[in-house]
Amino acid sequence: MIIKQLKVSNFRSYELLDITISSGISLFHGENGAGKSTILEAIQHNLSGRSFRTQNIDDIIQKGSSQFKTKVIFENNKFIQSEKLLNTTVKHVNSDNKIQKIRELLEAHPLCLLESNDFFFNSSNPEKKRSYLNKALFYVEQNHIDLLRKLKKIHNQRNHALKIGSYEDIKLWTEQLCDIEPLITKQNKAIISNINTRIKDSALVKTFLAKNAWISDIELIYNTGFGEGVDLNEVLSLNLKLDKLLKRTNEGPHKRKFTIKSNNEDVNLKLSRGQQKLLSIILHVLQKEIIDEHTLTDTLLLLDDISSELDSDNLKKMLKYLEEHTEQTLMTSITNTSFNDINDLQMFHVEQRGGVSYVR
Repeated sequence: MIIKQLKVSNFRSYELLDITISSGISLFHGENGAGKSTILEAIQHNLSGRSFRTQNIDDIIQKGSSQFKTKVIFENNKFIQSEKLLNTTVKHVNSDNKIQKIRELLEAHPLCLLESNDFFFNSSNPEKKRSYLNKALFYVEQNHIDLLRKLKKIHNQRNHALKIGSYEDIKLWTEQLCDIEPLITKQNKAIISNINTRIKDSALVKTFLAKNAWISDIELIYNTGFGEGVDLNEVLSLNLKLDKLLKRTNEGPHKRKFTIKSNNEDVNLKLSRGQQKLLSIILHVLQKEIIDEHTLTDTLLLLDDISSELDSDNLKKMLKYLEEHTEQTLMTSITNTSFNDINDLQMFHVEQRGGVSYVR
C-alpha cells in the first residue's frame, strides 16, 4: 500500500513534520545529523511498533516534550496513528478507530528496512541474522511466530530448571526442546534454500552479474546452533554437566545462525567494503521479494544511507532496478548526486537549525 502522507510531532528533532510522498523512489538527502534517518524511523515505528535506533521508545520523544505522535496516511485515505506518552505503552490506532496490536500492524503493512548498521550484514551478530530470517518466515510460515514463542518459553524454562537443579524439570524441557527443534530447523533451512536459489537466478542478481561476477559464488550456510548431522538430544546429554555448571543451555536452536560464503570462503575475507554493502542490499531486497510473493502486496522498502561506499555504477544499477520493480521505496543519502537518471524520483532536502529538523 502506497504511503501518501507522513505527519509527526515531537519525534526526536522534529517539532512538526507534514510531508506528502509519492509512489516510486523518494530520496531524503542532507548532512549527517540533519534528521534523514528519523523520517524512516518514524515510518518504521508507526507501521511496526519498532525502532531500528533504540529499544527504549521514550528516547524518541523530543526533549522537553511529554509525548510524540505519528500518522501515516495511505493512498486510499486509510491511516495508522501512533501516540507515545512518557512512561506509558505506545498506542496504535487505525482509521476505523481500532487499536492495533503489533502482529496486526506487521501483517497488514509489511516493510523491509536496511539501516546503515546492516550494510556489512555478513559480519553482524547471530541475533541480527536470526532477525533477518525471522522477518521472512513471519510471512512465509503461518505458525512461525508461535513456534518462536514456544521455543523461547521452553528455553527459558530449561534454563530455570538448570539453575535450581531440578532433574525432572530438566528432563521435561529437554524433551520439549528436542520436539520443537526439527520444526524450527526445517523452516529455517527452507528459507535459506529459497534465498540461495534467488541468488543464482533472480532478476535482481542478474542486474549486477556483468560487473560483479562474484555474486554467483555467494551461498548462505545454515547453522542449527548445535552442529550439523548430529542429534540434539545427544548434544544436550553430552553438555548436561556443563549446562548445570553454567546454569544455561549452551547449544540448541536458540543459537541458530547462518554464515555467508563465496566458494566456501568467508566473504569478510574475500569481499571489499563496497562489495559487502552491495551484497547486504541484495539480500534485503530479496527478502522483500519473498515477502511480496507470500503477501501478494508490494512491501515498502526503506534504505538508510544508500550511497555511502557503494560505487556509482552499482548504485545506478540498484536505483534503476528499484524504479522498475518496486511501487514505493524511501531512502536517505548525504548527497543527491547519482540520482539524476531516475525518472520516478521525488527529492526532499533535510536540514537542521537550532536542533530542530526541517524538510523542504
